[in-house]
Amino acid sequence: MALPRIDFGVGREERLPAILLLIFFVALCFVGGASRDDVPAQTVIRACAVLLMLVQVIFGQLPDLRRYKACVLLLASMIALAVMQLIPLPPAVWNALPGRSIISTSPLGAGGWRPLSLVPDAGWNALCSLLIPACVVVLLSSLRTTTVGRVQYLMIGVAIFSALLALLQAAGSSPGNPLINGSTTDYAGVFANRNHQALLLAIGIGLAWFWGVRGGRTWRNRRLWLAIGVVLLLLVSILVTGSRAGVVLGGLAVVVGPIVALSGRTSRSRTRPDVVIWLVVSLAMLGGVVVLSVYSGRAASLDRAAIITIDDDFRLRSFSTAWEVAKTYFPLGAGLGSFDTVFRIAEPFSLLEPTYLNHAHDDLLETIIETGIFGPVIFLCAVIWAVRRIVVTASQGGETARVCRMGALIFALVIIASLSDYPARTPMVMAFLAIAAAWLTGLPYGDGRTANVGALPVRPDSL
Repeated sequence: MALPRIDFGVGREERLPAILLLIFFVALCFVGGASRDDVPAQTVIRACAVLLMLVQVIFGQLPDLRRYKACVLLLASMIALAVMQLIPLPPAVWNALPGRSIISTSPLGAGGWRPLSLVPDAGWNALCSLLIPACVVVLLSSLRTTTVGRVQYLMIGVAIFSALLALLQAAGSSPGNPLINGSTTDYAGVFANRNHQALLLAIGIGLAWFWGVRGGRTWRNRRLWLAIGVVLLLLVSILVTGSRAGVVLGGLAVVVGPIVALSGRTSRSRTRPDVVIWLVVSLAMLGGVVVLSVYSGRAASLDRAAIITIDDDFRLRSFSTAWEVAKTYFPLGAGLGSFDTVFRIAEPFSLLEPTYLNHAHDDLLETIIETGIFGPVIFLCAVIWAVRRIVVTASQGGETARVCRMGALIFALVIIASLSDYPARTPMVMAFLAIAAAWLTGLPYGDGRTANVGALPVRPDSL
């Protein structure tokens, strides 16, 4: 039986950005899984992002950023917020900011111009981290909308690669990665955190359904059977990672993925039975894999879900302190990346441990601590825009609506994962979010794009 043909459909004028995007995703597989700012991987992937953007702007077509105006505005607002927190303020203004009294009343903290951020180095790191989504938006803006839709192949490939790497780690055959701060005993694939790995695999499950269902919903569709195999592989890998949040994310992706992937061109009377059938199939697959994993003793995620560890208890006990920290620095925040420092200032003796809490393990709460009211406003604007795009494209149907819904599913999975962790602080998830935002624009996938003028002349005689 021949495998289904994959049509990449890359035109000659977009080969350069397509190759650059491929290079960037390969780099993300090796250095895109860390969230800490003190690991060498951050320097490597950011330098790669800058280099790829320069190559595209100088030697290729200028990116048509107008196509992704909403994405650019959201990214620009995040950059503006990071820059605003790094602008030095006069002593009178800085001392009047909420939560600064502990420093302003100290012998060495009364004078001098200071930025709003209490940890400026961490603020600069946060600003530089935005190079990752900026690079993705620039490269996507240099591709036709049809090719942007086909980026799913790269994303599925990354998920499969990370799943196989995690299985090798579980078998004790995978080498360590010196560029990130992870451990091969965590079965985290390309990441340093098992929860981040589980999120990537859950996104991969949704993308596999998205690709497989497009070839038709009949059981003779070879593409659909291949997608089912990928879903099973990723689901098993989630159970192996030991991530309890991954169980929720993976189950949600297995059940909701086929419904999101269904085309809106058919009538309601025909679509409703399809939804019921795919719900039954998805639940049967999910139940079968869980039962098999438990029987074979490989469901580490379910095993960890049945117990409460010391780390879980510490996260629950520290929540009230983190909430008090948020109220202390509201409404301007303590500065991006400053959670570790400001939490230790307020940390009571009852929470002192040999280890430290590097993040709040609730990214929405940590965003309030670091950005005050500004971060939640940007997040709320992004959610409203996403919901609006789903409603608008729902009336269009076809591939445009499917792609938009898939982008919304990725956003939803990241938001759910962020309630107990911080996955969006890794370069890999940042790149996936940038692609999801591009899909959410609801562009008519299938239309071409007008040629842009490059930064360098095509012929010497055109000077």
